[in-house]
Amino acid sequence: MLLLAHQDVVPVAAGEETGWTHPPFAGVVADGHVWGRGALDDKASLVAILEAVERLAASGRAPRRAILLAFGHDEEVGGERGAARIAERLAERGVAPEFVLDEGMAVLADGVPGVRGPVALVGIAEKGSVTLDLEVEAEGGHSSMPPRQTAIGILAAAVARLEASPMPARLAGPARLMLEGLAPEMGFGSRLAVANLWLFRRPLERRLAASPAGNALLRTTTAATLVEGGVKENVLPRSARAAVNFRLLPGDSIRSVIEHARRAIADPRVAVKVRGGFAAEASPVAPVETAGFEAIRRSIAEVFPGAAVAAYGDAIRFYLRLLESTGF
Repeated sequence: MLLLAHQDVVPVAAGEETGWTHPPFAGVVADGHVWGRGALDDKASLVAILEAVERLAASGRAPRRAILLAFGHDEEVGGERGAARIAERLAERGVAPEFVLDEGMAVLADGVPGVRGPVALVGIAEKGSVTLDLEVEAEGGHSSMPPRQTAIGILAAAVARLEASPMPARLAGPARLMLEGLAPEMGFGSRLAVANLWLFRRPLERRLAASPAGNALLRTTTAATLVEGGVKENVLPRSARAAVNFRLLPGDSIRSVIEHARRAIADPRVAVKVRGGFAAEASPVAPVETAGFEAIRRSIAEVFPGAAVAAYGDAIRFYLRLLESTGF
């Protein structure tokens, strides 16, 4: 079993060093709280794992199988010198863990809108991410004699077509497992819909996709986030560029996103390229019918009796907003 946690936190942005109730990295204990930058992300897991191992060692009991601990120090900046090096070392040693547990969600004591009682959410997947640059080159000149479309006009039309052609929606994977896990604690109408997806899938997908939260639950999302082009109001731009960020649903790939973007834009004047920097495929979906997931379920039941247990993907804030906004 491989237990993971990371020790680092997101740095304080320049200019935000002051204004804290306590210094951001002091870990001050006051008024019943730990005051510190990243005290939850992911220090709760880090401390809990160490406490559990110390208790096991002090008891004199030995686990039947190996327990490996891996604590990265650069997770917030990509993990290249932490998690990546650890993975390389384990591969060199021929270690293939039966069960890997990393940071996840929490037990929501106040429950989830529309669900009775506390809810424990166990992460089984994570969305991927890629940003595509849309680039247009055109003739320059003076704005008094413009062509039918300038570089910016061509680019704007490409972005509009891309936004009008989202990736296909599908109620599957972590999203479906979460709804199925929580359905027994929902009202009758919601239970009926989730239990009979063969009949209610399409109307349910339409209902969910009507909100940004539900849309993120169902598909790889498309978001135009940056645009640049032109240097002066009376000069035709020679080039224009937009950045479009996609968050990949498990089952989609960076390659399929690129192909979809080119089909949707359908304009040879627009070059589609992967932006340098961070890009990652969606993770595989961990199965829930396993000894590892069952061990987590049993542990939750012992510590939080009566809590509903459900799998989820990484966009949990979207799920919670979704349930609240739709009355699901």
